[in-house]
Amino acid sequence: MKDANLIDYYSHRANEYEQIYAKPERQNDLHRIRSFIRKSLLNHSVLEIACGTGYWTKIISDVADSVVATDASLQVLEIARKKEYRKHNVKFIHQRVEQLDSIKADFSAAFTSLVGTRVLADCDEEDSGKLVTLALKESIRLATGGIFI
Repeated sequence: MKDANLIDYYSHRANEYEQIYAKPERQNDLHRIRSFIRKSLLNHSVLEIACGTGYWTKIISDVADSVVATDASLQVLEIARKKEYRKHNVKFIHQRVEQLDSIKADFSAAFTSLVGTRVLADCDEEDSGKLVTLALKESIRLATGGIFI
């Protein structure tokens, strides 16, 4: 699937997207992932790549010092912005993965669920490789000892 079509696809599905997290068969795995994220990103300054509707943003923001959450789709960002973030420590930026280097900030951690989602399944091999490479490139910007999840 071409990049523009992929963004359109996720924009169109934005209102239904988080239903996947309510499926009973996913609850044990989601519990383990949430616990891992909370422990790993505690007190970090986090760059979230492809935040989508903010499901993971909300979890990260509860434990992180700050979160800069990015996505290429305005529709999913609007949903993410409407959520309540207890610590008021989230900044949303409409940004494509390949333009993340324009964000001028220091991060001690980067997070993306992009690698484990349908996004890569919908891309051809060359495009999925580019997305992973771009996301990993962002990890180079992390402070010494920073983590990439």
